[in-house]
Amino acid sequence: MSDEDPNATGDQAAGPPEPSPYGRPPQPPQYGGPPAAPGPVPQYGEPSYGQTPFAQTPYGAPPGQPPFGSSAGAPAPDGAGTTGAPKNYLLLAVAATVMGIPNCLGAPIGVAGIVYANRVNRCWLAGDRAAAQAYSRKTRTLVMWAFVVDVLALVLGIALQAHRHR
Repeated sequence: MSDEDPNATGDQAAGPPEPSPYGRPPQPPQYGGPPAAPGPVPQYGEPSYGQTPFAQTPYGAPPGQPPFGSSAGAPAPDGAGTTGAPKNYLLLAVAATVMGIPNCLGAPIGVAGIVYANRVNRCWLAGDRAAAQAYSRKTRTLVMWAFVVDVLALVLGIALQAHRHR
């Protein structure tokens, strides 16, 4: 029989103990690349380690969209684009809606005009010029019909009031 303890883990018989990790000098983190060359630390606002200046889009600008103040509405280099966004007729749509509130006839058409006016801006900013122009024409038509209905309702209301007071 041997005088080994059956409950022993075998750590003592393995040889000299390994040195403690706290006795070693600190190691740089290994993230998969070679360690960075020593150099000056970039200050706030300067390009970070190895980046070129202005390589990223400005804050708030979606990728692919030109930053504020650039010539976003300028024609395309081949001359195929237009020079500005199509009219959205939002102010006229709101006016037609407000005019249609008393008679409740032109207001729903005006609200639809407001919805389409917002789609003009959304499509234009997304770069879909054809859809923006189509929504602009649809908004103009809806606003025109809302004003026609509002004026007809106003004339009909005046005529009915005049007939009632006779």
